[in-house]
Amino acid sequence: MRTYLSMITLLAVAAISASTAFGAAASRGDVNGDGKVNKLDAKLLLKLVAHPGSLTPTQKTAGDLNGDGVVDIRDVRLLLVRASRA
Repeated sequence: MRTYLSMITLLAVAAISASTAFGAAASRGDVNGDGKVNKLDAKLLLKLVAHPGSLTPTQKTAGDLNGDGVVDIRDVRLLLVRASRA
């Protein structure tokens, strides 16, 4: 019985971790944190690229659209393309 409960607990933790990871990926591009990816995010990201020290960790994660670990003009371009499709 104890092993069964341990397995259920382990599966529940794994499911929560997976959904959290998916949620983080889904927010990529939402630089201003309003739940949408649009031209306002691109405008903010462009300002943040001009002043890289002003990026919060959340903005850095959301703004790194190409996943290279650097938030730069290439990410702004990708965000503009994505926002234009929204």
